[in-house]
Order: sequence, then structure tokens, then C-alpha cells
Amino acid sequence: MFSLLGTAGLVAFILARPTDLFDSLRGLPLLYVFVALALLGFVIDLRYGYLRWRWSPQLLIAGAFFGWCLFTGTLRTPAFLAESLKELAIVLIVVFLISQVLQSFKALEVVAVAIVLCSLFISVVVVHQGLQPKVCVAVDPSDNHSSMGRPDGRRCENAYVCTLSPPEPQSVYRCEHSGAFGLTSIGHGRVRYTGVLHDPNEVSLTVCAAIPLAIGLYRRRRRPRWAILLALMFGFASMATIYSQSRGGILVLLAALGVYFIERFGIKGAVLGGVAGLPLLLLGGRSGGSADASTHERIECWFTGMRMFIENPVLGVGYNHFTEHHHLTAHNSVVLACAENGFFGLLLWTSVIYFAIKLGYQGRTQLRGPEKAVARDWCMSLLGSTAGVATGAFFLSFNYHYVFWIYMALTGTLYQAIRRHEPNFDVKIGVPDLLILFFANGALVVLLYGYTALKLG
Repeated sequence: MFSLLGTAGLVAFILARPTDLFDSLRGLPLLYVFVALALLGFVIDLRYGYLRWRWSPQLLIAGAFFGWCLFTGTLRTPAFLAESLKELAIVLIVVFLISQVLQSFKALEVVAVAIVLCSLFISVVVVHQGLQPKVCVAVDPSDNHSSMGRPDGRRCENAYVCTLSPPEPQSVYRCEHSGAFGLTSIGHGRVRYTGVLHDPNEVSLTVCAAIPLAIGLYRRRRRPRWAILLALMFGFASMATIYSQSRGGILVLLAALGVYFIERFGIKGAVLGGVAGLPLLLLGGRSGGSADASTHERIECWFTGMRMFIENPVLGVGYNHFTEHHHLTAHNSVVLACAENGFFGLLLWTSVIYFAIKLGYQGRTQLRGPEKAVARDWCMSLLGSTAGVATGAFFLSFNYHYVFWIYMALTGTLYQAIRRHEPNFDVKIGVPDLLILFFANGALVVLLYGYTALKLG
């Protein structure tokens, strides 16, 4: 298929972000190049009959969610219309290309390979970063948090050492790891990547969510090279999670692998998975005063977001307006969804995850026989990835993040591929599902508000 190369390249570009790593590529509009190639290929594939026009439910839900975001944001600040439209349109195009253009298991496998290889590369880069000694990093005073800065080569144990006879007196100094491509850690040694993965928590979520895809590739091939790829992916992703000091990342890994433990051992598998994850829980994550401060800060963000929702339950405060009411983002996708877009926005966003889970479960239980093993294997893989991404999203503002929508769109690809071979297979969200979503989200909102109010009261 002509569209496959452009779509796989687009996904790889979003994750690996080579324009941030190589000076020779800086300034090149590769994002738009890959989008154009994928769309052109899609038109060619339609013209010659390689693809059929079939709507993916994930695309329809995503379109409704982004449309509601655009409405709430524009209603609050009409001047943001053009900017918001561009941001949301790019994400929606990515969802469209993955969920509509990829309509076969072969295409799904190609994109899965691209995601796994990119995630492995990212894991290797951040693990290498974490193994390097700490050095002084100069950053501009106006951007002393997210900037990669300029390592000056001086060894350090703390930032105070860096302030002694600094080469750049006007700069703010951090004491961080400095690795390949000039990438530096943040927050006293927490490894990170660049682009959309400049946050340590987002790095750990992304690489851990790719492990079920590596398992799916191995299950389909059962060859040594795929076993080696799986072993490398698991090993480096685990190390990356430890070096990122991300407590949420550990939970993502346990959730992603827990799906397979439950498949193999039933409910006991959840217990076995927790026991197997104890070493990571002991080695990874932060502790002490910084961890306590971070936890309190998150709870404060959650409480503030729930207050926004209570005051604006229908429309919220508007898409991309959370930080206008609080100095930090929500650090919780459920809180961010209802705070910015009201209860209806929360229903739409959680419907995407609900459909992904229902699709995986139905495909795993209803598609029987050896000739349908490929469908069952990919249902399990995407169930694992969805469990990991959903778990991580509970501790991150991930509603509009490329990585979240790439994985949700992959479930649209899976739906298209299954329907191509089994036209009678369908996943519908009916009245019972809507009631489950309504009451589950309602209960979640009540629990979040009660918990945060109790902790801060």
C-alpha cells in the first residue's frame, strides 16, 4: 500500500523526533512531509482499490471529542480559534491516517515494528544518559525548567558547585546527566528524551506501552530475532523507567504486563504480576522529601481541577485553559478532561479508552479457531498497551498527547483489519455501555473530589 510508508514514517517521526537530534535536519518540515505522503498514498490506494472507505469508530469518537474541545475553547476565548484548530487538526489527522489508512494486519505489524524500534531507540538513549556522570548544565533564566541547556563539562554533585566561577554567569545552572545528542536529564537526574517526550514520565509511559507490541510481534513470528527484540525492549524499557524515577511509569509497566498474567493465570495473575513487579517498585520511583512534595503538588492540581469542574460542569473552563486558572497543569487526564471540557468532554474522552478495551476483549473471546490467531494476538497486544496508556494517563495530562492518540488509533486499525476478514464482527457502544460510562465517570469524579478534599482539608 502506498499510504503505509508515509503513515509509518509519520509515527516514527513523532516518537523519535530526528529533527531535534541532528543539526542537518533542523528546520525541515518533516511532519508535514510525512502527512502529505500518507494522504497522497491514501488517495492512490483508494483509486486503485487497495483500500476501501470504512469509518473507524475510534475516528468518529475522536472527531467528536476534538470538535467539543474546539467549541469549549473558542467559546471561552474566540481569539484562540486558529491556534486551537491547528493543534487539534494535526492530532486528528494522525488518528485518521492510522485508523483509516491502515486496514490490514500486515499494515498493523509494520507500524508496530516502527513503534517498537523507535521506543527501543529512545530507551537506549535515555539509559545511556542515566549512566553518564552528572555535569553542570547552563540554561537561560527564562526557560530553566524544560530546556536541555548547555552542558559545560564540569562534574558536580549538586547545583551549588556549578555556581562557583560559572562560565556563563547570567545563566541558571542545574546538575544533571548529559547523554547522546546533547540531551540532559531534569529534576536532579531524571532521564528524558526530546520533542513530545521531554518529560520523564511520558518517556517511561511510551516505552513501557510498546512492550505488548513487541510481545505481539514475537507471538506472530516465534523466531530468535523477534525474541531478542522483545528481550531488548523489555530490558531497556525497564531500565529507562528506573532511571526516569517515574512511579507512574512503573504502574504502566505493571498494567501492560498484567493483562498477559491475567490471560494466563486468571485473577491470580494480577497477584503474580504484582509480585513480579516488586523489584521495579523497590528500584524505581522517587522517595523522600521530593517525592512527598511532588505528591502534594499533584493532589493540589487535582483538587483545583475538580473545583473548576464543579463551577463549570457543562462546558468546563475551555480547552487549553486549565493553566489560566492554576500555575500547573492537571497531572491527571480525567481531571483535565472534565475541568476543561465538562462532563460531556470527559464522557467522550473515556469512550475512546472504553472502545479500545471492549474491542480487545470481544476480539479475544469471540474470534475462535487457529485461522484467527493473528487477530487474537493483536487484541491481546493492544489490550496490554491500552491498559498501560490508560494507567499512565491517570497521572499525566495526556488527553491531547500524540502518544495517547497513536495507541488509540491503532485499535481503530485493528478494528479495520478484523472487519476486513470478518465482515460480521462489530463492536457497538449501546445504551448499556453509555450507562456504564456515565455512572463510572460520575463515581470517578466524586471519588477524585472527595479524596483531594480530604487530603487537603
